[in-house]
Amino acid sequence: MKHISEIDMERYLDGTLSFVGRMLSRHHLSKCNECAAKLESLKKDRDELKRLSSIMNDLDDADTKSYNVTCESVTQYFSTESAEDDEN
Repeated sequence: MKHISEIDMERYLDGTLSFVGRMLSRHHLSKCNECAAKLESLKKDRDELKRLSSIMNDLDDADTKSYNVTCESVTQYFSTESAEDDEN
C-alpha cells in the first residue's frame, strides 16, 4: 500500500490538495492507521504552532506598548526637567 506523502498531508490540511487527491487520501486514511496517526500528529503540531504564534504576537504587542509608555515617560520627564532649568 502506497502511503500519503507528508507534502500531500500538508496540502490535505491546507485544503490545497486536488479533489481527486482528497478523495484518494480520505480512502487511504480510512484504511491506514499509520498515515491517520501521522496526519493527526501534523494537525497537533500545526495547532501548537498557531497557539505559540498567537502568544508571540501578544508578547510583541505588549513589548510595543511598554516601549511606547517608556518613551513617552522619558520624553515627559526631560521636558519637565528642562522647563524647571529654564525657570532657574
